[in-house]
Amino acid sequence: MRSQSALLLPHNRPDELVGLRLAAAATRISSKLKLRYRLEGPIKNLVIPTVTEGSVRSDYLWKDTCFEAFWSMPEQTFYWELNISPNTNWNIYKFNSYRNGQREEEYKHSLNFSISKTANSVSVGISVELDPQIPLNSEMELGFASVLKQKNGNLSYWALTHNAKDPDFHQRDSFLLKL
Repeated sequence: MRSQSALLLPHNRPDELVGLRLAAAATRISSKLKLRYRLEGPIKNLVIPTVTEGSVRSDYLWKDTCFEAFWSMPEQTFYWELNISPNTNWNIYKFNSYRNGQREEEYKHSLNFSISKTANSVSVGISVELDPQIPLNSEMELGFASVLKQKNGNLSYWALTHNAKDPDFHQRDSFLLKL
């Protein structure tokens, strides 16, 4: 079992989101990747989608509040992207290289969700069965990110690091965690 955790940094932090804190953690157990996000602070200024009955595979989740993870293996150009909404809608994409060859990942998924919300926090957990292309004993590189939609319609972008003028979660130099 290998674990990592980190705080995500905002690309920009509008005044109404001062005091907001976003932490993420990942644990790899054999062929499973367990991810957890915890958002704390003035969430009253955010649009947090309500949990719906049954999760649905959906596109464009990043247009609203969405938690994201990116992973690959060292020295590889291909990578995966997970998008998960607090309402449990999700999708996993695979890319051949940087923003190239995007397609929905087709291997059989075993997804388990946990969502909890209070007046000042949201926690989202998900367990993902990794693609068999990732050997059990191989090292993985992982990046966490999130898009937070404010009630005024603006989006803020959070990640482990921001290495460009504009937010870009797909840059491999932002896959900072090793599992």
